[in-house]
Amino acid sequence: MRSYDVMLSLIAGTTTTAGLLVQTILNEKEYQKGIKITDDQMKEVKNPPAEQVALG
Repeated sequence: MRSYDVMLSLIAGTTTTAGLLVQTILNEKEYQKGIKITDDQMKEVKNPPAEQVALG
């Protein structure tokens, strides 16, 4: 892949066998390495809406 734009456009052009379209978003946020979270914190993480989860 030559760039994120190329990668995103290739992914966005993808459809599932059911004809569903794939949406792409580039997250350029930098995250710190080595951060530990507790089990209780992990339970508080919200799952994305079903529409954003790949099924299959």
